[in-house]
Amino acid sequence: MTRAFVLGTLLFIGGAAVAVAQEAAKPGDLAAAQRSLIDTERAFAKKSMEINAREAFLLFTADNGMMLDPEPLPAKEYWGKRAVPEYTLDWWPTHADVSRSADLGWDLGPWVFTTKDGQRYFGYFSTVWGRQADGSWRFLADLGASMPEEEKRGREPGPLDAAKLAQTAVPAEVPGAGDSVLAADRALGVAAGKGLEAAYGGVLAEDVYFLREGHAPFVGKTAAALRLTEEKGTFSSQPAHGDASRAGDLGYAYGSYERKGEKPEAGTYLRVWRREPGQDWRLVLEVLKPRG
Repeated sequence: MTRAFVLGTLLFIGGAAVAVAQEAAKPGDLAAAQRSLIDTERAFAKKSMEINAREAFLLFTADNGMMLDPEPLPAKEYWGKRAVPEYTLDWWPTHADVSRSADLGWDLGPWVFTTKDGQRYFGYFSTVWGRQADGSWRFLADLGASMPEEEKRGREPGPLDAAKLAQTAVPAEVPGAGDSVLAADRALGVAAGKGLEAAYGGVLAEDVYFLREGHAPFVGKTAAALRLTEEKGTFSSQPAHGDASRAGDLGYAYGSYERKGEKPEAGTYLRVWRREPGQDWRLVLEVLKPRG
């Protein structure tokens, strides 16, 4: 999950992923794979509260995991250089999905950051997870956004799509899936320069999430499309890295974006893409994190 920090008046987090050794799910048992991802996220947050966020991130980060803060930084190096924090950081997942090959997943949910003197800040994290050889999940990329009000606990991640749950065998590997998701991500960044609504209209999934600084998540295609009408100026983005599941149905990309106009803005983005069999990539998550 994501927990990127804005240090100073506020330490903003966005999420990170977790890595606790878990029993590998049986081939095709995607419900078990989703449960193990959710359990790992919860174990990650528990470790943060019981010890501290620094030790939790070091424990639950993949060797190639990246913090997007907002510039991409190797997560173990990022946290290894930090002092033991005096704040507390808690979070919990409200949505989680895994690929049909059970090797890639992502989740999101609220976070609560509490300073030493009791000041509290709120937001949403999002994290991309990679399944390790021992069956554990470790986070690959993490980015989130602050929001003005606290979200209460209680909402739990829902079940996977029925078509996934009916799967009984791991699909064959899809060659070139990583390049394919990067191509889709790059194409969106170019098309957006000619108009956000037209560019995004053809790729938004019905259940898409938009995370924006200072706002609660925009959930669903209608809410995301409405948000795009409020984002004025010329927008462009360029991926720095991306990858996809072996089954070629779930992928992610992160990179830089820029908005020109009356309210110029530049920063880092994280996107998650999903592709149903025989269809094109659809956007299920976009997080924009401005610099400064």
